[in-house]
Amino acid sequence: MITEDQKEKFIKLRAKGYSFDKISEILNISKPTLLNASRKLSKKIANYKELYKEQILEELRLTYKNKLESLSKTQERVIKEILDRDLSDVPIHKLFEIYQKCDRDINRLKPDSTTFKDDLFVKV
Repeated sequence: MITEDQKEKFIKLRAKGYSFDKISEILNISKPTLLNASRKLSKKIANYKELYKEQILEELRLTYKNKLESLSKTQERVIKEILDRDLSDVPIHKLFEIYQKCDRDINRLKPDSTTFKDDLFVKV
């Protein structure tokens, strides 16, 4: 017989993906007893699996968000440093490359060559 406390632990361990052998070892309950309990508690196990999945996804979202914020801050610092620098020591050919790249990007963004429609920029 499985106690309520053991049932709760069993549900959580199965939902986390533990094998019946490992759960049997942890809870000191026979594998056949656990297999029988699994059939009876399958809905609760599925619910906990979904909860764990949502928790993991939320943690991933937060990790992604934190990483993105950190990279954005670093990028802002780099841009500030570039803008604060004197360009007199940059070779002339590099200055021309930067100028041409900026010119291309500006031309791509000109309002007369692009319209805004349904949240997308569309070339006219």
